Amino acid sequence: MIIFDGKALASQIELDIKNKFTSPKQVSPERSGGERSVGGLNLVILATTTDEASNTYVRMKQRLGERLGVTVQKVTVTAETLSDELKKYAAMTEVTGLMVQLPIPSLDKKSLNNVLSLIPLTKDVDGLNPQNLALIKTGQQTFLPATVLAVERIIAAAPLEFKLGLTTAAVVGANGMVGGPLSDRLEYLGFKVGRFDIGETLTELRDFDVVVSCTGSPKLITSELIKPGAIVIDVGYPQGDVDFENVKNKTSFITPVPGGVGPVTVASLMENLVQLCHSGPRRGAFGS
Repeated sequence: MIIFDGKALASQIELDIKNKFTSPKQVSPERSGGERSVGGLNLVILATTTDEASNTYVRMKQRLGERLGVTVQKVTVTAETLSDELKKYAAMTEVTGLMVQLPIPSLDKKSLNNVLSLIPLTKDVDGLNPQNLALIKTGQQTFLPATVLAVERIIAAAPLEFKLGLTTAAVVGANGMVGGPLSDRLEYLGFKVGRFDIGETLTELRDFDVVVSCTGSPKLITSELIKPGAIVIDVGYPQGDVDFENVKNKTSFITPVPGGVGPVTVASLMENLVQLCHSGPRRGAFGS
């Protein structure tokens, strides 16, 4: 059994970004060979909540931005003014990436989709514009949502012996903002995907090689629901969806909370952002 180290993978992604993009403080424009740097990039995060878990993610993005020389600006708004603020920042040429910090409990799914549709696809570094999400099934998305890309990266990071023969994946929370596009992406990658949600019987999870849970329901995933040797990825935060202590010894590979998916999600978001100034959008960890 291996406990995945999300901070280590996030550090590697950060290093890869630094190796690909030269800081303007180190190389003058005349000597840069035409390559653009991460310096001067600007990510604007619109936040409506004082939820500590959301604030923690924003701070992680800001700290990573500081290390890379990327400006990460948090703008606190209300749900009522969110649309107007999105339109304002979307029109600013100096804004490279634009995103909304979720969740927004006061908005239903339809209202949230209407808001997210205001983010230009070329600035949608979190990949949550509904137009972008609809393209994930075909692999033609502009960006993968950062959490989806993180999960894909984590599966790719598992030792080869654990990945051989993987054909099935279950997503718990498949109707959510993370679970829906994640299910579509895994199907595109060739997995036979089982889609589950809170309130449904979860005993069939025992049939799947990979189990990903993204419901925000602490300890929803118990040992009895996992088949021996499965890969288990916990997207829940801050407490985790998986009963970690009782599940871990039954798995081949498992992510902890904290320190698992979260750091990789933040690094993947920044990777989406910096791709805008290099070779264009990067569509996934498996190169497609």
